[in-house]
Amino acid sequence: DLARDVVRKTSFDAVSLRVEPPRARERYDVILLGQVLSELHRDLPPEERLAKHETFLRGLLQTSLAPDGSLVIVEPALRERSRHLHALRDRLAAQVFAPCLHENPCPMLLRENDWCHEDHPIDLPPELVPVAKAAGLRWQGLTYAYLILRNDGRTLRQFVRGAAAPDSLRLVSEIRRTKGKSEALLCGQRSQGRDSVMRLDREASPANAGWDKLHRGDLVAFTPPDAKRLGKDANVARLRVEPDEETS
Repeated sequence: DLARDVVRKTSFDAVSLRVEPPRARERYDVILLGQVLSELHRDLPPEERLAKHETFLRGLLQTSLAPDGSLVIVEPALRERSRHLHALRDRLAAQVFAPCLHENPCPMLLRENDWCHEDHPIDLPPELVPVAKAAGLRWQGLTYAYLILRNDGRTLRQFVRGAAAPDSLRLVSEIRRTKGKSEALLCGQRSQGRDSVMRLDREASPANAGWDKLHRGDLVAFTPPDAKRLGKDANVARLRVEPDEETS
C-alpha cells in the first residue's frame, strides 16, 4: 500500500511492482534486509523480540545464504533501532564480517545514550526527492546502521591493508572540535572496545595532519599504536579495505 501511495504522488510515467518469493532450497550470494527488522515483531518485549530476530537471521544464514555469501542488514540510524542491531551483533558475533574490527561485546551497549551508525554527506538524486518526500523520508544526507554476516569466518579486519592494519581502529563519531582541542571516539581490538583519542591544537603537525581529514566510519591507525593523545610526532594513517583475489 505504501509503494502504491508513493507511486501515485510521483510523476513517473510507469512503475511496475513485482514480488517474488525466494525459491525453495536455493542459496544466494547476497541477501539484503533493508529496514526489515524494524518492522518485525514490534509488539514483543525487547528480549523476546531479540530472540525472534536472532532465530530469523540464523535461519537465513543456514538455509538461504551461499557458503561464501553475505547477509547485509541495514536499519535506520535511530538510537533504539541501532542498539537493537548491536545486541543482535553480540549474539551472532561468530558470523560478523562488518562493521566491527573485533569480536568483543559491543561497547556501545554499556551506556544507554550510545549507538553506532554511519553518516554520509550524500543527497538523493533530484528525481528521487519527490519519492522520499511522499514516503516521509529525508532526502538530504545518508544515515544508517548496518551489519554484515557471513558463514565462512571472514572478517573486515582481514581485508584492511597497510603495515598498521593489525592496530586498526574505526571512528564511531565525527571529530568533535572544542576550544583548544579535537577528539573522537574509536572502536577496535586494542582497547577491547570503544576508545577516546584527542589532539591539542598546539600539537598539530605535518605528521598528524591526517587527523583533520578523518570522518565517521573511517579506518585508521596511529603511531605509536596505543596513542590516546596525539603529540606532534604521532603519525595518523587512514587505512584501505581491499578484496583479495578470491573475493575480487
